[in-house]
Amino acid sequence: MTETDVALRGATATLSDDGVRDGEALLRVEDLSIQFRSPRGSWTTIVENVSFGVNPGETLGIVGESGSGKSVSALACLGLIPAVGGRVSSGRVTLAGRDVLTMSRSELDRIRGGTIGMIFQQPTRSLNPAFQVGDQIAETVRRHLRLSRKNARARAVEWLDRVGIHHAEKRSRNYPHQFSGGEAQRIMIAIALSCNPKILIADEPTTALDVTVQDRILRLIADLKEELGLGVILVSHDLGVIVESSSRIGVMYAGQVVEQGATRDILRRPAHPYTQGLIRSAPQGDGSRLVSIPGTIPRFDDLPSGCRFHPRCPLSVEGLCTTEPITLESRDSTERLCRCVRTSETLTIGGVR
Repeated sequence: MTETDVALRGATATLSDDGVRDGEALLRVEDLSIQFRSPRGSWTTIVENVSFGVNPGETLGIVGESGSGKSVSALACLGLIPAVGGRVSSGRVTLAGRDVLTMSRSELDRIRGGTIGMIFQQPTRSLNPAFQVGDQIAETVRRHLRLSRKNARARAVEWLDRVGIHHAEKRSRNYPHQFSGGEAQRIMIAIALSCNPKILIADEPTTALDVTVQDRILRLIADLKEELGLGVILVSHDLGVIVESSSRIGVMYAGQVVEQGATRDILRRPAHPYTQGLIRSAPQGDGSRLVSIPGTIPRFDDLPSGCRFHPRCPLSVEGLCTTEPITLESRDSTERLCRCVRTSETLTIGGVR
């Protein structure tokens, strides 16, 4: 069984009505590598051999520090890497059995907002300040569902009400600056879901929102996932957000997945020292002291040899961890995958919560 096969294990579904063969996830990312140009003009790998899959009705959480490659991986699912100045150097992204990376511009236009909805970071920057929010939702609806202007506007109002915007009819005629940050995020959710997508990608959907609003947004996404049978990819640097909302987790560090598996397994016994560090650095709710991860994430044009985390790892062993690249493998009896050669020791001390 290849590393990719193992990474996609646990992400299978039967979706004959969507044209997906038995045993396939609705969305599959396989051995994805992404490059961007460095200031010197050479191509630098930012994401390396990332694989995951997501099914209808489940949430996959992708967590890691800023700069770990989470958002870039999410953008690849929509074929947006060339639009942000990068290129996919290898791998596949298949949606309902079709490779997104080989689609034409017109095909991509159909799936963006149609089959896949995406909530981008900082919603106030994604909304056009010159147009009423109702018109911005209606524009998406008319493009994908081919409704009349009147019916598209009615659907926009319906979705504003559905995501919890009070007095939806009246407020559909308001402009983005007339909404709070939490309301703007709800509008983005309405745009993303108004055309009945099968996949929702939420990229840092709670950034810059206070804790109460964060909770409401996450509950809204969870409720809509259950109601609509969505597959959700939730991207965040906040492990607490990921743990509360996801059934499976992929932990990314320096462009690689370093641990992946069921949320309950990873939370109970994190296997990778980086995952352990993320958990220890999050508030535990018992008043215990937070423990930070020493050092910083490496630059992509100056990555360490061997395990990319070894300069910050308290368990690093010279030679064993610092020479050869470490593979992502199943290292215990669970479906968990880990990119660490010292898993037997880390699992012994890994029960940090």
